[in-house]
Amino acid sequence: PLSPILKPALDQPSPISYRALGGTVWSGWIEGLRAGPDALGRADIRLSPVSFLGGKVGLDVALSGGVAQGQGRVLKGLGAGLGVRNLVLTLDGALLARFQTGLIGEGGQVQVKLDRLDLDRTGCTQARGSIRTDLLVSAIPGWSGPVLEGPVTCQEGRLIAVLDGLAPNLEQVSVRIEVDGTIAALSARMVTPDASLQMALESIGFEHQGDAYVYRWSGPLVPG
Repeated sequence: PLSPILKPALDQPSPISYRALGGTVWSGWIEGLRAGPDALGRADIRLSPVSFLGGKVGLDVALSGGVAQGQGRVLKGLGAGLGVRNLVLTLDGALLARFQTGLIGEGGQVQVKLDRLDLDRTGCTQARGSIRTDLLVSAIPGWSGPVLEGPVTCQEGRLIAVLDGLAPNLEQVSVRIEVDGTIAALSARMVTPDASLQMALESIGFEHQGDAYVYRWSGPLVPG
Protein backbone atom coordinates (compact mmCIF):
# COMPACT_ATOMS: atom_id res chain seq x y z
CA PRO A 1 0.00 0.00 0.00
CA LEU A 2 0.96 3.62 -0.35
CA SER A 3 1.09 4.25 3.40
CA PRO A 4 4.40 2.38 3.93
CA ILE A 5 5.86 4.58 1.19
CA LEU A 6 4.47 7.86 2.48
CA LYS A 7 5.01 7.41 6.23
CA PRO A 8 8.84 7.11 6.21
CA ALA A 9 9.09 10.21 4.01
CA LEU A 10 6.77 12.25 6.24
CA ASP A 11 8.52 11.09 9.40
CA GLN A 12 11.86 12.61 8.34
CA PRO A 13 12.95 15.67 10.40
CA SER A 14 11.12 18.61 8.80
CA PRO A 15 8.40 21.20 9.53
CA ILE A 16 5.87 18.86 7.85
CA SER A 17 3.52 17.01 10.22
CA TYR A 18 0.27 15.06 9.94
CA ARG A 19 -2.43 13.48 12.10
CA ALA A 20 -3.21 10.26 10.20
CA LEU A 21 -2.63 8.53 6.88
CA GLY A 22 -3.80 5.45 5.05
CA GLY A 23 -3.97 3.95 1.62
CA THR A 24 -4.28 1.07 -0.77
CA VAL A 25 -1.97 -0.15 -3.53
CA TRP A 26 -2.90 2.72 -5.87
CA SER A 27 -4.15 5.54 -3.67
CA GLY A 28 -3.78 7.08 -0.24
CA TRP A 29 -4.71 10.02 1.94
CA ILE A 30 -3.15 12.19 4.65
CA GLU A 31 -5.31 13.99 7.22
CA GLY A 32 -4.30 16.92 9.38
CA LEU A 33 -1.38 17.85 7.15
CA ARG A 34 0.59 20.88 8.35
CA ALA A 35 3.63 22.83 7.20
CA GLY A 36 4.95 24.42 10.38
CA PRO A 37 2.04 26.50 11.77
CA ASP A 38 0.07 26.38 8.53
CA ALA A 39 -2.85 23.93 8.25
CA LEU A 40 -2.85 22.35 4.77
CA GLY A 41 -5.84 20.11 5.51
CA ARG A 42 -6.17 16.86 3.58
CA ALA A 43 -4.02 15.43 0.79
CA ASP A 44 -5.45 12.78 -1.51
CA ILE A 45 -2.75 10.87 -3.40
CA ARG A 46 -3.00 8.50 -6.33
CA LEU A 47 -0.27 6.63 -8.18
CA SER A 48 -0.08 7.49 -11.88
CA PRO A 49 0.60 4.34 -13.93
CA VAL A 50 1.42 6.46 -17.00
CA SER A 51 4.51 7.89 -15.28
CA PHE A 52 6.07 4.41 -15.03
CA LEU A 53 6.59 4.49 -18.80
CA GLY A 54 9.19 7.22 -18.27
CA GLY A 55 10.98 5.33 -15.50
CA LYS A 56 9.58 7.48 -12.72
CA VAL A 57 7.04 7.17 -9.92
CA GLY A 58 4.26 9.71 -10.37
CA LEU A 59 1.84 10.78 -7.66
CA ASP A 60 -1.26 12.82 -8.44
CA VAL A 61 -1.80 14.96 -5.33
CA ALA A 62 -4.86 17.05 -4.40
CA LEU A 63 -4.95 19.39 -1.38
CA SER A 64 -8.21 20.50 0.23
CA GLY A 65 -9.61 21.92 3.45
CA GLY A 66 -6.66 24.16 4.36
CA VAL A 67 -4.83 27.37 3.46
CA ALA A 68 -3.61 25.80 0.18
CA GLN A 69 -5.98 24.11 -2.25
CA GLY A 70 -5.29 22.59 -5.64
CA GLN A 71 -3.75 19.65 -7.47
CA GLY A 72 -0.71 18.59 -9.44
CA ARG A 73 1.59 15.68 -10.25
CA VAL A 74 4.83 14.90 -8.39
CA LEU A 75 7.48 12.82 -10.20
CA LYS A 76 10.37 10.96 -8.56
CA GLY A 77 13.08 9.06 -10.42
CA LEU A 78 15.96 6.91 -9.20
CA GLY A 79 18.21 9.88 -8.43
CA ALA A 80 17.82 12.83 -6.11
CA GLY A 81 15.73 14.85 -8.54
CA LEU A 82 12.09 15.73 -8.03
CA GLY A 83 9.60 17.07 -10.57
CA VAL A 84 6.24 18.80 -10.43
CA ARG A 85 3.87 18.96 -13.39
CA ASN A 86 0.59 20.77 -14.08
CA LEU A 87 0.32 22.28 -10.61
CA VAL A 88 -2.67 24.57 -10.00
CA LEU A 89 -2.68 25.95 -6.45
CA THR A 90 -4.64 28.65 -4.62
CA LEU A 91 -3.07 30.03 -1.44
CA ASP A 92 -4.99 31.93 1.22
CA GLY A 93 -3.57 35.40 1.83
CA ALA A 94 -3.24 34.62 5.55
CA LEU A 95 -0.53 32.12 4.64
CA LEU A 96 1.66 34.99 3.39
CA ALA A 97 1.11 37.39 6.29
CA ARG A 98 4.57 36.56 7.63
CA PHE A 99 6.11 38.33 4.63
CA GLN A 100 4.44 41.68 5.39
CA THR A 101 1.31 41.88 7.52
CA GLY A 102 0.60 45.49 6.55
CA LEU A 103 0.54 44.69 2.84
CA ILE A 104 -1.82 41.71 2.95
CA GLY A 105 -5.41 42.66 2.21
CA GLU A 106 -8.24 40.70 3.81
CA GLY A 107 -9.65 37.93 1.66
CA GLY A 108 -6.84 38.03 -0.86
CA GLN A 109 -5.46 34.99 -2.64
CA VAL A 110 -2.42 33.87 -4.59
CA GLN A 111 -2.97 31.68 -7.65
CA VAL A 112 0.02 29.57 -8.70
CA LYS A 113 0.21 27.69 -12.01
CA LEU A 114 3.29 25.60 -12.72
CA ASP A 115 3.46 23.68 -15.96
CA ARG A 116 6.86 22.35 -14.95
CA LEU A 117 9.21 22.48 -11.97
CA ASP A 118 12.39 20.38 -11.66
CA LEU A 119 14.55 20.21 -8.53
CA ASP A 120 17.81 18.44 -7.72
CA ARG A 121 20.48 18.66 -5.00
CA THR A 122 21.54 22.10 -6.25
CA GLY A 123 18.03 23.53 -6.15
CA CYS A 124 15.72 24.60 -8.95
CA THR A 125 16.91 23.52 -12.42
CA GLN A 126 13.86 24.33 -14.54
CA ALA A 127 10.57 26.12 -13.98
CA ARG A 128 7.78 27.34 -16.23
CA GLY A 129 4.66 28.91 -14.82
CA SER A 130 2.98 32.04 -13.46
CA ILE A 131 1.62 33.67 -10.30
CA ARG A 132 -1.32 36.05 -9.96
CA THR A 133 -2.51 37.75 -6.76
CA ASP A 134 -5.02 40.34 -5.57
CA LEU A 135 -3.43 40.71 -2.11
CA LEU A 136 -2.72 44.42 -2.64
CA VAL A 137 -6.20 45.40 -3.86
CA SER A 138 -7.47 46.23 -0.34
CA ALA A 139 -4.18 46.23 1.54
CA ILE A 140 -3.97 49.91 2.52
CA PRO A 141 -7.13 51.79 3.64
CA GLY A 142 -8.14 54.42 1.11
CA TRP A 143 -5.93 53.04 -1.64
CA SER A 144 -6.99 50.70 -4.44
CA GLY A 145 -4.02 48.47 -5.18
CA PRO A 146 -3.31 46.57 -8.40
CA VAL A 147 -3.60 42.91 -9.27
CA LEU A 148 -0.04 41.60 -9.63
CA GLU A 149 1.05 38.88 -12.02
CA GLY A 150 4.19 37.55 -13.60
CA PRO A 151 6.28 34.51 -14.57
CA VAL A 152 8.00 31.86 -12.46
CA THR A 153 11.52 30.84 -13.53
CA CYS A 154 14.78 29.34 -12.22
CA GLN A 155 18.01 31.32 -11.83
CA GLU A 156 21.20 29.77 -10.44
CA GLY A 157 19.32 27.17 -8.42
CA ARG A 158 16.76 29.62 -7.02
CA LEU A 159 13.04 29.71 -7.79
CA ILE A 160 12.16 33.25 -8.90
CA ALA A 161 8.83 35.02 -9.35
CA VAL A 162 8.64 38.64 -10.52
CA LEU A 163 5.19 40.24 -10.32
CA ASP A 164 4.16 43.65 -11.66
CA GLY A 165 1.01 45.75 -11.66
CA LEU A 166 -0.30 49.26 -12.22
CA ALA A 167 -2.81 50.68 -9.73
CA PRO A 168 -5.86 52.69 -10.90
CA ASN A 169 -4.07 55.88 -9.77
CA LEU A 170 -1.05 54.81 -11.86
CA GLU A 171 1.18 53.75 -8.94
CA GLN A 172 3.74 51.27 -10.26
CA VAL A 173 4.17 48.19 -8.05
CA SER A 174 6.61 45.30 -8.44
CA VAL A 175 7.29 42.34 -6.17
CA ARG A 176 10.16 39.85 -6.45
CA ILE A 177 10.10 36.53 -4.59
CA GLU A 178 13.12 34.22 -4.39
CA VAL A 179 13.24 30.74 -2.87
CA ASP A 180 16.68 29.27 -2.22
CA GLY A 181 16.32 25.88 -0.56
CA THR A 182 14.34 26.49 2.62
CA ILE A 183 14.91 30.27 2.68
CA ALA A 184 12.58 32.78 1.05
CA ALA A 185 13.21 36.44 0.25
CA LEU A 186 10.71 39.06 -0.81
CA SER A 187 11.26 42.60 -2.07
CA ALA A 188 8.53 45.07 -3.03
CA ARG A 189 8.92 48.39 -4.85
CA MET A 190 6.34 51.12 -5.35
CA VAL A 191 6.52 54.47 -7.12
CA THR A 192 3.89 57.03 -6.08
CA PRO A 193 3.69 60.85 -5.82
CA ASP A 194 0.85 60.58 -3.26
CA ALA A 195 2.18 61.97 0.06
CA SER A 196 -0.46 60.21 2.19
CA LEU A 197 0.33 56.86 0.53
CA GLN A 198 4.04 57.47 1.07
CA MET A 199 3.40 57.94 4.79
CA ALA A 200 1.29 54.76 4.87
CA LEU A 201 4.10 52.80 3.22
CA GLU A 202 6.68 54.09 5.70
CA SER A 203 4.39 53.09 8.58
CA ILE A 204 4.49 49.42 7.47
CA GLY A 205 8.24 49.20 6.93
CA PHE A 206 8.92 50.62 3.45
CA GLU A 207 12.02 52.77 3.02
CA HIS A 208 12.39 55.74 0.67
CA GLN A 209 15.11 54.97 -1.88
CA GLY A 210 15.51 57.33 -4.82
CA ASP A 211 12.17 57.76 -6.57
CA ALA A 212 10.62 54.66 -4.99
CA TYR A 213 9.56 53.07 -1.71
CA VAL A 214 11.15 49.67 -1.08
CA TYR A 215 10.40 46.84 1.36
CA ARG A 216 12.55 43.73 1.97
CA TRP A 217 11.97 40.54 3.96
CA SER A 218 13.76 37.20 4.25
CA GLY A 219 13.32 34.15 6.44
CA PRO A 220 12.38 30.45 6.52
CA LEU A 221 9.97 29.40 3.79
CA VAL A 222 8.17 27.25 6.37
CA PRO A 223 8.58 28.37 10.02
CA GLY A 224 9.58 25.55 12.35
